[in-house]
Amino acid sequence: MSYHPDSTTRDIFIREHIPRRKGYQGICSICQQLYSRRHKLVQISGHPQCHCLFGKNCLLKWLGSGIAASNTCPDCKAVLYNANGDEVNVEEGESGSEDGSEDELTIPARGRPKGNLVRQLYRRRSHAPSPSPSRGPASSANATPSHTYNLRPRPILPPPSSSTPSPLLQTHLNHTLRSSPSTTTLPAFLHTLAYDLTITTLVDDLWTGTWDLVAESRELTPDNATRSRSTTRAQLIMLVLDVWPFGEEVWPAVLERLVVRARKMMQKHRNGEDGGFDAEAELRAEREDVRLAVGYGV
Repeated sequence: MSYHPDSTTRDIFIREHIPRRKGYQGICSICQQLYSRRHKLVQISGHPQCHCLFGKNCLLKWLGSGIAASNTCPDCKAVLYNANGDEVNVEEGESGSEDGSEDELTIPARGRPKGNLVRQLYRRRSHAPSPSPSRGPASSANATPSHTYNLRPRPILPPPSSSTPSPLLQTHLNHTLRSSPSTTTLPAFLHTLAYDLTITTLVDDLWTGTWDLVAESRELTPDNATRSRSTTRAQLIMLVLDVWPFGEEVWPAVLERLVVRARKMMQKHRNGEDGGFDAEAELRAEREDVRLAVGYGV
């Protein structure tokens, strides 16, 4: 059934215009992973120009990312629905699948996160080198994992210095203690320390995740080699959303900054193949830059 994007809301688009397609072999243009029973294929239908194919969870996560372009196709950039339509929470149920299971995904409303961005620190993830091809658990307990990043081998992450706080962290801590002399210094220090550790986790996750993307681009077949040379913006957005460690939605301005940092990390991984690459120094610089970017949303 054909439709016009200007008169279609996101709810209607998801419910009626991304039917599942079977019997097609290929790679999702968002995450660059093969379609499978867990990575179900859907095709945009009824659109006057766009008929692109995606993994279902990848497309739903893109539509719910909250960025300005989330109402457009991540591949051909065609407008898919009216971004000014009603914001809805969508639960996609799918019956009649081979295993009889149902897929459910709640798409968060877009906009700036409410409350303190560091109010809820989710988890500390470890990224020790491992031959396992799958990534760790997603950052949110309610998130549905859309794909995995295969990495072999992962770069060895140098441990962050715990003896001396960074200059930026020390400045922030001193300002906090001076501006609140009546408060207890220990809770303020612990709050800042927890924030600093979570930023370190975020940078480490982005560092290994971008290495995954670089490694996977080399492992694709020769037929896909040309396409794999350029990592799409959608792939980087999906990576940032996957490793975001705070219990809040990513503020769009912060998301944009993290996408830029992720692309820079990929360039550093490629340039480091020739030697003379100081991973510890690069990670220190990335932690400071990401700490500043996330700090604007606190």
